[in-house]
Amino acid sequence: MSSSVIVALAIIFAFVVLGITTMLKYTANEAIRVLGVFTGMFGLVIGAMGTYFFTRTEVDAARSVAVQYKDQLAKYASTAAQAKTELVNTIDSKPATYTLRELKEDPGYKAAVTKFEVVDGAKALNDDLWRSPNGDSGKVTITNDFPIEQPLPKHP
Repeated sequence: MSSSVIVALAIIFAFVVLGITTMLKYTANEAIRVLGVFTGMFGLVIGAMGTYFFTRTEVDAARSVAVQYKDQLAKYASTAAQAKTELVNTIDSKPATYTLRELKEDPGYKAAVTKFEVVDGAKALNDDLWRSPNGDSGKVTITNDFPIEQPLPKHP
């Protein structure tokens, strides 16, 4: 038996003892008045216990999903950070005359982009977590709309 069941049974037992003691100690009219005072509290406690026991499964499931999302996000964040570092190091290691076309052929660039594609594969997770209350997804689209032969900008 779990501790929450024991506490619930103890509270119910306390109310039963209160009712029996009241009936034994007072006359019928007095006992009804005394027990009438406690009926609101008794209803509130029984309702709270029912809510707790009937929603516990859903709460546990939600916690489990939250932990899974947190672990996935940590994994994606780590991968994205590694990819960013690799990409910045690759760009910084190239001469100032290096073009985007040359960069796209570089193995270091290709490895970093592959890691970003792994992170981009988390679209469902991103859709679930980054939806704003007004329905906007809040995602940012990255484009490389600068001329392909332009020298690469250096990272500060």
